[in-house]
Amino acid sequence: MAKKKIKNHKVIIKPVTKDGKGKVLEHCRRTLAPFADEHGMLITGHTAKQEKEYKMMNIDENFWKNYNVVLTHKSAILNLDIERDLVKYRFLRAHKEVACSTSEINSNTTYVLYDEVEEAKGSNKEFDDKVKAFNYLSDMSESQRVSFLRLYGYNTFNMNPEIIMSKIQLEIEKNPKGFITRYEDGNKDVKLLLSELVEHRILRVDKTSYLFGEIVVGANLELAIDFLNDAKNGSFREQLVTALRDAKDKNSKVI
Repeated sequence: MAKKKIKNHKVIIKPVTKDGKGKVLEHCRRTLAPFADEHGMLITGHTAKQEKEYKMMNIDENFWKNYNVVLTHKSAILNLDIERDLVKYRFLRAHKEVACSTSEINSNTTYVLYDEVEEAKGSNKEFDDKVKAFNYLSDMSESQRVSFLRLYGYNTFNMNPEIIMSKIQLEIEKNPKGFITRYEDGNKDVKLLLSELVEHRILRVDKTSYLFGEIVVGANLELAIDFLNDAKNGSFREQLVTALRDAKDKNSKVI
């Protein structure tokens, strides 16, 4: 399905500033031209198909050899409904001195593109992810929350349920997508099992290997997951689950 075109779509190209000062001095200009990649091909920000989309402009190899964009210390507005500005926008997105968002700014960045529509989309997506994550959290039982927090590397043994809830909420605020990825992970249950087995010292981790005594369950997390998911190792997995249950019962009696 083709993307719906946004009418009157405008993007701002802003000079990057640090401590209130920009890299381009006042009354000076910065000329950005296509540069060659490691294979000697010009980086234009356009595919061959995009070059043919323009009705008012004839874009070919000679066009790019002479093309440049002149910018100053001031911000400039690009109207993507205008072909000339759309060419400029696509070109600037691929230029090494231009960041497509503030999160991409580095020491080589001179200008940054600010797209209010894309910024709003990103903000709305993050909000949707937070709503989804908090809905998942609300569906969890207290014991499930205890287990789930272990996926973030926490030792939840004897941790107060209120603290567990608070820590999970903080993780959602920091990275809602990361929470959703963990929750929807098809290997979530076996990962939780492994973390509990290590926490209760039924398994131990040596460097990256998961060991049961001297038996290697897996040389790393992924292989340990594969081992426990393998049906032919079902009896061994049940042995581990029983040992974990006994360890939990013993700890509850001590407490």
